[in-house]
Amino acid sequence: LTLTMNDYFECDVLFKNKCLFLKFTSPQEKYKKRIMIDLGTGKKNEDIPIQVANQIRDLLEDDKVKVYYSRLDEITPGNESVSAFTKAVNADMMILIHMNRVENPEETGIAFEYNPEYFIPFLGNTELTELLIENVTKATGKKIINITALVPDQTGTDENLLAMVTCPATLIQINYYDSEDIEQIMEDTSYLNNLAQGIADTVQTGYSILGAQ
Repeated sequence: LTLTMNDYFECDVLFKNKCLFLKFTSPQEKYKKRIMIDLGTGKKNEDIPIQVANQIRDLLEDDKVKVYYSRLDEITPGNESVSAFTKAVNADMMILIHMNRVENPEETGIAFEYNPEYFIPFLGNTELTELLIENVTKATGKKIINITALVPDQTGTDENLLAMVTCPATLIQINYYDSEDIEQIMEDTSYLNNLAQGIADTVQTGYSILGAQ
Protein backbone atom coordinates (compact mmCIF):
# COMPACT_ATOMS: atom_id res chain seq x y z
CA LEU A 1 0.00 0.00 0.00
CA THR A 2 1.49 3.32 -1.08
CA LEU A 3 0.02 6.65 -0.05
CA THR A 4 0.97 9.85 -1.82
CA MET A 5 0.32 13.11 0.01
CA ASN A 6 -0.21 16.50 -1.59
CA ASP A 7 0.65 18.33 1.62
CA TYR A 8 2.30 17.81 5.01
CA PHE A 9 0.23 15.87 7.58
CA GLU A 10 0.68 14.33 11.00
CA CYS A 11 -0.32 10.67 11.04
CA ASP A 12 -1.83 8.76 13.97
CA VAL A 13 -1.92 4.97 13.64
CA LEU A 14 -4.32 2.62 15.41
CA PHE A 15 -4.50 -1.14 14.97
CA LYS A 16 -7.81 -2.55 16.27
CA ASN A 17 -9.85 -5.67 15.53
CA LYS A 18 -7.35 -6.68 12.84
CA CYS A 19 -7.87 -3.35 11.10
CA LEU A 20 -5.37 -0.59 10.59
CA PHE A 21 -6.71 2.94 11.04
CA LEU A 22 -4.78 5.98 9.84
CA LYS A 23 -5.77 9.50 10.80
CA PHE A 24 -4.20 12.42 8.98
CA THR A 25 -4.34 15.90 10.46
CA SER A 26 -2.60 19.15 9.67
CA PRO A 27 0.17 20.29 12.06
CA GLN A 28 -1.96 23.34 12.98
CA GLU A 29 -4.87 21.12 13.92
CA LYS A 30 -2.80 18.75 16.05
CA TYR A 31 -0.39 21.19 17.72
CA LYS A 32 -1.21 24.72 18.83
CA LYS A 33 2.46 25.63 19.22
CA ARG A 34 5.02 24.77 16.54
CA ILE A 35 8.63 25.80 16.03
CA MET A 36 11.21 24.83 13.43
CA ILE A 37 14.88 24.27 14.23
CA ASP A 38 17.25 24.35 11.28
CA LEU A 39 20.42 22.38 12.00
CA GLY A 40 22.69 23.51 9.19
CA THR A 41 25.04 21.11 7.45
CA GLY A 42 25.08 17.48 8.51
CA LYS A 43 28.81 16.90 8.77
CA LYS A 44 29.68 13.95 10.96
CA ASN A 45 31.79 15.99 13.40
CA GLU A 46 29.14 18.67 13.68
CA ASP A 47 26.27 16.91 15.44
CA ILE A 48 26.33 19.55 18.18
CA PRO A 49 23.21 21.30 16.78
CA ILE A 50 21.24 18.06 17.06
CA GLN A 51 22.31 17.65 20.70
CA VAL A 52 21.13 21.18 21.45
CA ALA A 53 17.88 20.69 19.53
CA ASN A 54 17.08 17.51 21.45
CA GLN A 55 17.57 19.40 24.71
CA ILE A 56 15.27 22.19 23.50
CA ARG A 57 12.62 19.64 22.57
CA ASP A 58 12.78 18.07 26.03
CA LEU A 59 12.68 21.45 27.79
CA LEU A 60 9.57 22.50 25.85
CA GLU A 61 7.73 19.20 26.22
CA ASP A 62 5.68 20.34 29.23
CA ASP A 63 4.61 23.45 27.31
CA LYS A 64 3.30 21.20 24.53
CA VAL A 65 5.45 22.85 21.89
CA LYS A 66 6.00 20.69 18.82
CA VAL A 67 9.62 20.97 17.70
CA TYR A 68 10.32 20.18 14.04
CA TYR A 69 13.85 19.56 12.77
CA SER A 70 15.16 20.45 9.31
CA ARG A 71 17.12 17.18 9.35
CA LEU A 72 17.60 14.11 11.53
CA ASP A 73 20.86 12.76 10.09
CA GLU A 74 23.88 13.87 8.04
CA ILE A 75 21.83 14.56 4.90
CA THR A 76 21.40 18.32 4.56
CA PRO A 77 18.26 19.51 2.73
CA GLY A 78 18.40 22.64 0.58
CA ASN A 79 17.14 25.96 1.87
CA GLU A 80 14.13 25.89 -0.44
CA SER A 81 13.07 22.54 1.03
CA VAL A 82 13.53 23.78 4.61
CA SER A 83 11.60 26.96 3.84
CA ALA A 84 8.77 24.96 2.26
CA PHE A 85 8.69 22.58 5.25
CA THR A 86 8.56 25.54 7.66
CA LYS A 87 5.62 27.03 5.77
CA ALA A 88 3.86 23.65 5.53
CA VAL A 89 3.83 23.20 9.33
CA ASN A 90 3.01 26.90 9.77
CA ALA A 91 5.80 27.34 12.32
CA ASP A 92 5.39 30.19 14.80
CA MET A 93 9.14 30.69 15.13
CA MET A 94 12.33 29.38 13.59
CA ILE A 95 15.71 29.01 15.28
CA LEU A 96 18.72 28.19 13.12
CA ILE A 97 21.60 26.53 14.99
CA HIS A 98 24.73 26.27 12.84
CA MET A 99 28.38 25.47 13.38
CA ASN A 100 30.75 27.99 11.80
CA ARG A 101 34.49 27.53 11.35
CA VAL A 102 36.47 30.76 11.78
CA GLU A 103 40.02 31.61 10.71
CA ASN A 104 40.86 33.52 13.88
CA PRO A 105 40.72 31.78 17.29
CA GLU A 106 39.72 35.14 18.80
CA GLU A 107 36.41 34.84 16.93
CA THR A 108 35.24 31.69 18.71
CA GLY A 109 31.99 32.10 20.62
CA ILE A 110 28.38 32.81 19.66
CA ALA A 111 27.21 35.00 16.79
CA PHE A 112 23.71 35.97 15.68
CA GLU A 113 22.20 36.88 12.33
CA TYR A 114 18.67 37.98 11.47
CA ASN A 115 16.66 39.57 8.68
CA PRO A 116 15.47 43.02 9.81
CA GLU A 117 13.27 43.31 6.73
CA TYR A 118 10.74 40.81 8.11
CA PHE A 119 8.38 42.39 10.58
CA ILE A 120 5.18 41.38 12.34
CA PRO A 121 3.65 43.18 15.33
CA PHE A 122 5.00 42.30 18.79
CA LEU A 123 7.37 39.46 17.77
CA GLY A 124 9.27 40.10 14.57
CA ASN A 125 12.82 39.06 13.76
CA THR A 126 14.36 41.93 15.69
CA GLU A 127 12.39 41.16 18.86
CA LEU A 128 13.15 37.43 18.62
CA THR A 129 16.86 38.14 18.16
CA GLU A 130 16.94 40.51 21.13
CA LEU A 131 15.29 37.88 23.32
CA LEU A 132 17.76 35.22 22.18
CA ILE A 133 20.75 37.44 22.84
CA GLU A 134 19.49 38.24 26.34
CA ASN A 135 18.57 34.68 27.30
CA VAL A 136 21.49 32.87 25.66
CA THR A 137 24.03 35.28 27.15
CA LYS A 138 22.45 34.93 30.58
CA ALA A 139 22.27 31.13 30.41
CA THR A 140 25.73 30.41 28.97
CA GLY A 141 27.83 33.28 30.28
CA LYS A 142 29.54 33.31 26.87
CA LYS A 143 30.47 36.46 25.00
CA ILE A 144 28.61 37.49 21.87
CA ILE A 145 31.07 37.69 19.00
CA ASN A 146 28.90 39.35 16.39
CA ILE A 147 25.33 40.42 15.60
CA THR A 148 24.61 40.72 11.88
CA ALA A 149 21.55 42.27 10.28
CA LEU A 150 21.09 40.51 6.95
CA VAL A 151 20.91 42.74 3.88
CA PRO A 152 18.45 40.91 1.60
CA ASP A 153 19.20 40.57 -2.10
CA GLN A 154 17.16 43.25 -3.85
CA THR A 155 16.81 41.07 -6.96
CA GLY A 156 14.40 38.80 -5.12
CA THR A 157 16.60 35.75 -5.70
CA ASP A 158 18.23 35.64 -2.27
CA GLU A 159 18.96 32.02 -1.31
CA ASN A 160 19.70 32.81 2.34
CA LEU A 161 17.18 30.89 4.43
CA LEU A 162 16.59 33.91 6.66
CA ALA A 163 15.36 35.82 3.61
CA MET A 164 13.05 32.99 2.53
CA VAL A 165 11.03 32.09 5.63
CA THR A 166 7.88 33.96 6.64
CA CYS A 167 7.96 33.57 10.40
CA PRO A 168 10.20 35.14 13.07
CA ALA A 169 13.65 33.59 12.59
CA THR A 170 17.16 34.03 13.98
CA LEU A 171 20.44 32.27 13.21
CA ILE A 172 22.69 31.27 16.11
CA GLN A 173 26.23 30.44 15.01
CA ILE A 174 28.57 28.48 17.25
CA ASN A 175 31.97 29.63 16.04
CA TYR A 176 34.89 27.20 16.35
CA TYR A 177 38.51 27.37 15.21
CA ASP A 178 39.58 23.75 14.81
CA SER A 179 38.72 20.14 15.66
CA GLU A 180 40.02 20.65 19.19
CA ASP A 181 37.39 23.35 19.68
CA ILE A 182 34.72 20.93 18.44
CA GLU A 183 35.81 18.30 20.96
CA GLN A 184 35.83 20.81 23.80
CA ILE A 185 32.33 22.00 22.93
CA MET A 186 31.01 18.44 22.72
CA GLU A 187 32.56 17.56 26.08
CA ASP A 188 31.17 20.68 27.77
CA THR A 189 27.68 19.35 28.37
CA SER A 190 26.84 22.17 30.77
CA TYR A 191 27.49 24.72 28.02
CA LEU A 192 25.27 22.89 25.53
CA ASN A 193 22.55 22.40 28.15
CA ASN A 194 22.67 26.08 29.07
CA LEU A 195 22.54 27.09 25.41
CA ALA A 196 19.44 24.94 24.97
CA GLN A 197 17.93 26.46 28.11
CA GLY A 198 18.49 29.98 26.80
CA ILE A 199 16.79 29.13 23.51
CA ALA A 200 13.89 27.35 25.26
CA ASP A 201 13.41 30.35 27.56
CA THR A 202 13.21 32.56 24.48
CA VAL A 203 10.57 30.35 22.87
CA GLN A 204 8.49 30.37 26.05
CA THR A 205 8.75 34.16 26.32
CA GLY A 206 7.86 34.48 22.65
CA TYR A 207 4.68 32.48 23.14
CA SER A 208 3.82 34.58 26.19
CA ILE A 209 4.12 37.70 24.03
CA LEU A 210 2.02 36.20 21.22
CA GLY A 211 -0.58 34.91 23.68
CA ALA A 212 -0.96 38.31 25.30
CA GLN A 213 -2.06 39.92 22.05
